[in-house]
Amino acid sequence: GCGIGLSLPTGIRADVINSLFSNNAISDVNIENGLTTGGSASIDYSLVGAITGNLAPIITNPVSGDPGFVDAVGGDFHLRDNSALINRGLGVPPYYAFNSFDIDGNPRVRSAALDVGAYENQNMMFGNGFE
Repeated sequence: GCGIGLSLPTGIRADVINSLFSNNAISDVNIENGLTTGGSASIDYSLVGAITGNLAPIITNPVSGDPGFVDAVGGDFHLRDNSALINRGLGVPPYYAFNSFDIDGNPRVRSAALDVGAYENQNMMFGNGFE
């Protein structure tokens, strides 16, 4: 179906930041007015293919390109080491509570910018314990 669906009533704002939506059957992001005239939405530093709904978001710093998943068919949505989305996200979001770990619990900030999506690429030349 849809990657994410939002219904925004008047006065409510939704921000989609450093996010990755790819190849959803109906749309990647669907944004609808709530019961009234609706709120507002923005999409920033994100890869979003198809946007549907009756509330158009403000899109800034769009990201494009092949996500370069490790194995999308097999359900592994980590970014390959050569993904075009590595270090393409916003540095550290200046608002909201920032969680400094990715969905796997690994450090989120490894370079000057975040990777787009839920996983931070963890490729390292040397790991802990290297001598």
